Amino acid sequence: MEHYQPGTVVVRFKLHRDGTISELAVLETGVGTMPTFACKDAISACAPFDAWRPDMVAQFGEADVVTIRFLYH
Repeated sequence: MEHYQPGTVVVRFKLHRDGTISELAVLETGVGTMPTFACKDAISACAPFDAWRPDMVAQFGEADVVTIRFLYH
């Protein structure tokens, strides 16, 4: 088990109008392997997300790129 260390993990993915995701990638990590994997898993385990409403499709189109920063304190 890795020792706890504070730091940041930045994850980016493409969210499609049907709720599916693609291109899930870690852009930055300042923590160990297991906390980094937990951040990716927190996103992929929830997919697919709800499909977008028509007003969301009108605003974002077919897909949008989402970036999430996880902070470990």
